[in-house]
Amino acid sequence: MKSSTRTFAALALALALAGPAFAANDSYYPDVPNNSRNAAGVATIPFPYTPLCPGSHGVSLATAATLTLPTGIAAARACATKVVTPRYAVACARTATVFYTTDGSTTPTATVSSTLAVGACIALVGASEISDFEAFSTTGTLDVEFWQ
Repeated sequence: MKSSTRTFAALALALALAGPAFAANDSYYPDVPNNSRNAAGVATIPFPYTPLCPGSHGVSLATAATLTLPTGIAAARACATKVVTPRYAVACARTATVFYTTDGSTTPTATVSSTLAVGACIALVGASEISDFEAFSTTGTLDVEFWQ
C-alpha cells in the first residue's frame, strides 16, 4: 500500500510539473511565438472561421493605405455578397519590407511604425485592429486574407 501511495504521489507531481502542452496563447496561435504575432509564415487559423472574399492581393502601398475590407462570404469557389465584419486577417509582405501601424491614428512611415519583413506575415485579430491597420512601403506589396 505504501508503494502505491508513493507511485501515485510521484505521478501526480510529474503531471503537475509538466503542465499543459500549450500555454493559452500557444493553443490558439501555435505557429506564432509568444509575445509576437509576427511569424515567418502564415499562422494557423485559430478558430473555425468562415473565409471572406475578396481577399486583397498585390496591394500597392506607395502611399499609406488602410485595408479594403471584404464584401462577401466565400462559398463553393464563388463570393456570395453579404454584409460581413472580418474578425481575423493575415497580412503578408510580398515583395519588400512593409511598415505598419494598428492604432488607427498614426500614419506609418519608414521611421514611425512597426516593420514586416518581406515574406513575413502578421495576424490581425478583431474588427478594430483590422480596420485600424495601415501600411506603407515604397516598393512593396501586401497580400491579405480575411475570416469572420
